[in-house]
Amino acid sequence: MNRTSLILSVLAALQLVVIVIFLSTDSSTERAGPADSTQPYAALKADDIASIDITEGDGAAVRLERATTADGKPGKFGLADKGAFPVREIELDNVISAVQRISVGRVATRQEKSFTSLEVAAQRFNRHVVLKRTDGTVLADFYLGSGKQSASVFFRQSTGDAAHHATGVDTYEFGTSASALVETQFTDVPGSDVTKLILEREGSTLMLDRSEREKPRAVDAPPLAQGVLPEMETVWTEASATPPRLADNGKVEALLAALGRMYLAEPIGRERKAEFGFEKPVAKATLVQKDGKTTVISVGAKREKENDHYVERTGFDWVATIRTYTLEEYFLKKAEDLQPDKPEAEVKPGAPDAGHEDHDHK
Repeated sequence: MNRTSLILSVLAALQLVVIVIFLSTDSSTERAGPADSTQPYAALKADDIASIDITEGDGAAVRLERATTADGKPGKFGLADKGAFPVREIELDNVISAVQRISVGRVATRQEKSFTSLEVAAQRFNRHVVLKRTDGTVLADFYLGSGKQSASVFFRQSTGDAAHHATGVDTYEFGTSASALVETQFTDVPGSDVTKLILEREGSTLMLDRSEREKPRAVDAPPLAQGVLPEMETVWTEASATPPRLADNGKVEALLAALGRMYLAEPIGRERKAEFGFEKPVAKATLVQKDGKTTVISVGAKREKENDHYVERTGFDWVATIRTYTLEEYFLKKAEDLQPDKPEAEVKPGAPDAGHEDHDHK
């Protein structure tokens, strides 16, 4: 090998070494997550969290805020803009778990102009999540996006200069729907415990009383043996009728089951405003139980756009709404709706069918 060839070979080898070092360094950078951990919030403790703010890209937002008990200890979470309306523990746990599961992977881009297309920019994002302590210290502040690749999730810390690929979490786990975060069951009154039901609407009152009576026995049934008690059955009476009349047990019990296990449409808050219409409710249901406990459910004004009505009940500190069909199907029942079905008229043998005209055919 001459001198020139030797020099060229050495230069080629050096060039190859430089390329390998460069690629290795770039690959290492791409794989790197935040400096502290690939799971930056894995050690997050629920007891340290005082507030959780979730904002969607369209502007919808929700704040979960922890209350403080009378003795100064951390209490339960509620919706901050809805009078601390209680948040379900399982929903709170799901949100915190989602934050803890975030696993940060390789860098997707360090170019700030690309943050927008990945939906992790301050001016355009899919989700923005912030968790704080009681003293305002930030525990987590990050953006999540999906960009144009619906199968991918991207992560960027609010002060970070890189957008990363992320796994273990999805954007939908950080929702802002208030009704999805609270207990939607609004009443819990066992129908079997109710002895009186009163339905009040403008201009009318329907009152139903429950009693027990001996169940009728067949005429040819043998006498009861000594010491054997007769079988009893429940009877519902329409006490508001003149004279009182029996109602259909099955229909009344179905109504009680519905009223005793109602579901809200949306949580509203703790304050009772005049616009809610509770001073002159559209309808009211009173359920009296065997032990004397009374639950009154009042339905107020209608929200036309949402097609629901404000509702409140005794023993609950907050206002919510129920769908209009709930009002119509349960609170506005008429006395006739709770009467036994009338048997269909029997067609006498030889008589023309109903609706058939007796024409004289010539």
